[in-house]
Amino acid sequence: MEKKIGIVLSLLLIYFIYSQKEAIQNFFLERYNGVKNSYFDTIVYLTNLYERHFEQAKTIQIQNETIQNLKKENLQLLSYKEYLLDLTQKPRIKDVVFSNAISYVNLANNNRLWIEMFEGFEEEKTYGAVDGRYSAGIVVSKDNKPMILLNSDPQSIYGVYVGNSQAPGVIYGIDHQRMIVKYIPQWMDIGVGEIVKTSGLDNVFIPGIEVGVVVEVQMRHGYQVAYVKPFANSLKARHFYIIKDFN
Repeated sequence: MEKKIGIVLSLLLIYFIYSQKEAIQNFFLERYNGVKNSYFDTIVYLTNLYERHFEQAKTIQIQNETIQNLKKENLQLLSYKEYLLDLTQKPRIKDVVFSNAISYVNLANNNRLWIEMFEGFEEEKTYGAVDGRYSAGIVVSKDNKPMILLNSDPQSIYGVYVGNSQAPGVIYGIDHQRMIVKYIPQWMDIGVGEIVKTSGLDNVFIPGIEVGVVVEVQMRHGYQVAYVKPFANSLKARHFYIIKDFN
């Protein structure tokens, strides 16, 4: 009898399971989906947490690099300020202003920069620009705005003295590595390694601002030329002192 009851119960259980198959499947699917969703939610949370941590670390690194660059730039500006004070103490200096680069005049030409407008800018005048302690080029007017022709520009032209003999000449830009001094008298003794400085004869710069060092001397018809490696880095120059007026 007990055996028959067991068989009947088993058949009833099988029938119940079969009849409720869909409900049972839905029950387990809901539980499975709940676990699966919880798993994926956890993965997404951890991924987002990692990404936020990574972005924060990256941001901190960028901020630290920016701080270091600003500190370096601040030291340079302090050095420039000391040099400005030194310039203003020279007998011929009357007025010097500071100006920052804004952008390239033309992206295809990195020899020319727009700079910030400064008080007293005169369109018809040519100004000497100093980067740190060195000549950087000349400032002229274009579209009623100040534009700097860096030393690398062929139209950056001004008067210089070469060496201890102060041989006079006119310097022209060639590229970012070279300039050329033309019209040096043949009878004057100049050589490789001598320093080229502004002469002040053209009323653009005051005398004595260093431009570069002579790397080659050649004889031409009636005069000498000197190839010069400029001290100012025209590819990195961004802050300038503009010599507005001197006696």
